[in-house]
Amino acid sequence: MKLKLLIFSLSLITLKTSAQISKLQLGVAAIGTYFGNDPELFSPGIDVFAGILTDKEFGLTAGFTYYQPIKKTNSDGFSNYNEDFKCGIINLEAEFNFGKSQNYNLGIYIPIGISYLIGDYTYQSSSANRNIYLKEDLDGLAVNLGLGYYYKLGNVTLFSDLKAGVPIVYHERNQYVNQLNETSNTPFQTTLKFGIKIPKDFSSNPYAPKKFK
Repeated sequence: MKLKLLIFSLSLITLKTSAQISKLQLGVAAIGTYFGNDPELFSPGIDVFAGILTDKEFGLTAGFTYYQPIKKTNSDGFSNYNEDFKCGIINLEAEFNFGKSQNYNLGIYIPIGISYLIGDYTYQSSSANRNIYLKEDLDGLAVNLGLGYYYKLGNVTLFSDLKAGVPIVYHERNQYVNQLNETSNTPFQTTLKFGIKIPKDFSSNPYAPKKFK
């Protein structure tokens, strides 16, 4: 819980301090993610974020993605199986834009960031002989890297990107058997996103540098 609050607090501080000298962007995106290597673990979601544009080549965003829970039910004639997967993700991301001029409507960018997945996986089976209930905590950090494009349409920006989220796996030593055990169950993430950004110009801010006035 302390790690979640730290990441969220750093995101807010970054946006608050930088907004005085930059341009604020608010955005929303439709998102779809495959978790792990199971093709059935696909979930659509919605991403809400705010960002700052320090100049035409670099920006920072922070946001939260909510995913639709995944539910699977099966039966083999002897037992009934139920699986539930639900999660949300806190994102902090830098974007490096490529283009010779801001007058170009179409461009590409590379998103690089870190995210914290908050979620769990539950498994239940019931039969005439026994019932089984398992719950696995999936909370953990991941490093994200991708490639996207954007198109400026008037005052708004349409964008799309594809990125991979690689879990940060760390280890703890088991003092009883003297071996290292992995302590992260966070799955690998493959994400496709389509969204829109709406800028808010801080040129009227008296603290803004001259290039934004």
